[in-house]
Amino acid sequence: MMYWLTPVATNIIAAYPESIAFPVVAICNSNQHRITWITGDNIQKRQGKKAALDSNNFIENLNYSDIFDKALLQSWDMDAGHFLQNAAHQRSRMIVRCELPNGSRCNARDFRPVWTLTGLCWAINIDSANPIHVNGAGPGNALRLLVNIERYERIESCTPKLRSRFLPGLKVLIYNQTDVPPHYLEGVNIPAGFTMDIPFWMRHRQKLPGRDCIVTKISDNEKKNENGSQNKNSERDCLMRSYLKEIERRCNCSMREAYFQEIDDLPKQFSQCNVLQYFECVQSVLEWARNMGFNNFKHCPIPCESVDYTAWQDMNELPSNIFPKLISDWNVDEDEEDNENEEESVEKTTNNNKI
Repeated sequence: MMYWLTPVATNIIAAYPESIAFPVVAICNSNQHRITWITGDNIQKRQGKKAALDSNNFIENLNYSDIFDKALLQSWDMDAGHFLQNAAHQRSRMIVRCELPNGSRCNARDFRPVWTLTGLCWAINIDSANPIHVNGAGPGNALRLLVNIERYERIESCTPKLRSRFLPGLKVLIYNQTDVPPHYLEGVNIPAGFTMDIPFWMRHRQKLPGRDCIVTKISDNEKKNENGSQNKNSERDCLMRSYLKEIERRCNCSMREAYFQEIDDLPKQFSQCNVLQYFECVQSVLEWARNMGFNNFKHCPIPCESVDYTAWQDMNELPSNIFPKLISDWNVDEDEEDNENEEESVEKTTNNNKI
C-alpha cells in the first residue's frame, strides 16, 4: 500500500568505461608551524610596527624573553596568509619520492597548495580538464609517495598559540577535482614511521533534482582554471566561504585572499587579517568550527551529482633506526619554488613598517 501512495523507482546503470579519472590526492601535515622558520632570522630579526601595541591585551600577555612570543611580537603586523604559508611544511622537503599510476616519475613541483580551514595541504592531479586516467584497479594503478613528515619541526614548547597539539603524522585527502575540501579532519590518518597502503572505493552518485539537492554547473572560467585555486562563487565551496564570512563578522578582517588567492569584494570591505588578528580572533573562530565538527552551517546546498571515495588503511611499522635524530642541513634553494620571494616579501614588509 505504501508503494502505491509514495512510489519510488530506482534505476541502476552499470557502466564499464575503458578508463576512469584518478582522484585528487592531497597530503596535509598535522603540524602547521615549523620551528626552524618560527625561530629563524626572517621572523626573529624582523621589526614590526611599534604603535598601538601597548593597548592590546593579547600583546601585553606576550614575553620578549620567550622565543615563540617574540616571534608573534616581531610579526604581529605581517599578513596572516603569508605567515601561515611560510610557517607550514614545504613540498620540497616533504615530497621525497613520487611515482604516478602510469609508472612515470613526478616531483614536488607537481603538487599545488590547497588551503583548508585546518591548514595548508599539497595536492596532485588537481586539473579537472586533464586529470590522470587509470584503466584498472590494484597496486599497479596506484600513486606511490615517499613523504618526510618532519617530526623534528614540531614545536613541543608550552607556548599556547604555536604549540603542536596533534601527534606527528599526515592526513591524506582523496576527492574529486570539482570538489573543494573545507578541512582535512575526515582524511586518512597516517602516523609517522609507517608504510601505508590506502585502497579506496569510488562511487559516482547522480540524484534527481529536487529539494534535497541542486544541479551544479561548471562555468567556462572554472574549466579553464589550471592553477588549482578554488573556484569563485561555487556551490561546492559554500561551507568554506560561510566560515570566512563568519571570520569577517567576528574579527573585522578577511582571510579570503589567503584561502582562495582572490579578492572578492571590490572595493574591499575588510583588510586582510594580520598575525595579531589571526591569533587573537581568527584562531578562536576556527577552533569553534573544529569543535562542532565543521557542522555549524546547514544552509549549503548538496549537489545532485557527486563522486565519493571511501578509503581504508593497511599499515606496517618501519624500523626506528632509519629516521634522522636531528635537523640536517638543507639546500635553501629547493624551497624557493614553494614560497616565492619569501625573504623579499618579509624585507619589503619590514622596510614599509619602520617608523
